[in-house]
Amino acid sequence: MDANKTHYYSVNDGGTQQGNYNNNGATGANSMAAGVAASASGAKATAIGYNANALAASTVAIGDSSTASSSAGVGSVAMGSQSLATAGSAVAIGNQQTASGNGAVAIGDPNLATGTGAVAVGANNTANGTGALAIGNANSATGTGSLALGNTSNAAGNGSLALGSAASAANANDVALGSGSVTAAANPTATGTIGGTTYSYAGTTPT
Repeated sequence: MDANKTHYYSVNDGGTQQGNYNNNGATGANSMAAGVAASASGAKATAIGYNANALAASTVAIGDSSTASSSAGVGSVAMGSQSLATAGSAVAIGNQQTASGNGAVAIGDPNLATGTGAVAVGANNTANGTGALAIGNANSATGTGSLALGNTSNAAGNGSLALGSAASAANANDVALGSGSVTAAANPTATGTIGGTTYSYAGTTPT
């Protein structure tokens, strides 16, 4: 009898019977659920670990309470602790990550990446916009195609760039470079004074 046992595999439920006890956590066709309270309800889904949930087709959830939601796209991955991948082929890896959108990626502790191709890497970053990128600590990239790098930098305008500690690019296409740099809206200027002499700029007076 002992020779026929499965070796090098064990699950400890702490003495409390929970979900998947009867090996019924894999309900999707060709899916797999391994662990206490693990659930794989999507077809070809894989759930491994305590309360891991792979709820959409061909998704993967690994780790404590990590979830690839029912709205997640094919190939979505949630790994770590309490990470969530939802809406599109998203990847969330680490502690309390959230990735939502086609190709959205959140890696670290914790980050939020929302939007197609949005990427948040590090700690406490937010990338919320198509193609937005936030890397470092507590950075925020909320404009389409915006980029925030460093510590507590903020790129709010579409196509804006904030690079450095506490750099802030508030308007579309703004660039803030260096610690504490802050951009402002452009002001129309028709003339300039050099050495006490005022000159008019060529072309149409800006409005």
